[in-house]
Amino acid sequence: MGTRAVGESAWLVHAIAGMIPPGAEELSPALNTVQTVVAERQGGRWMIVLFQNTPAQYHGHPEAAARHIAQLTC
Repeated sequence: MGTRAVGESAWLVHAIAGMIPPGAEELSPALNTVQTVVAERQGGRWMIVLFQNTPAQYHGHPEAAARHIAQLTC
């Protein structure tokens, strides 16, 4: 995914995440997410001003879910 400046003191971070359910040993495609964070430098500290966590369902596209997990397990 990636990052980019959105001003002199703010950054946009776009990431993917996954989770291993309790008792399991591998990532579960049903728990894939796409995350967006906007962080802003305020008084010498970085503060998160926006966090969005969206389920990544990939309905009808199992290859996309597999790519998502492959990126997390590299």
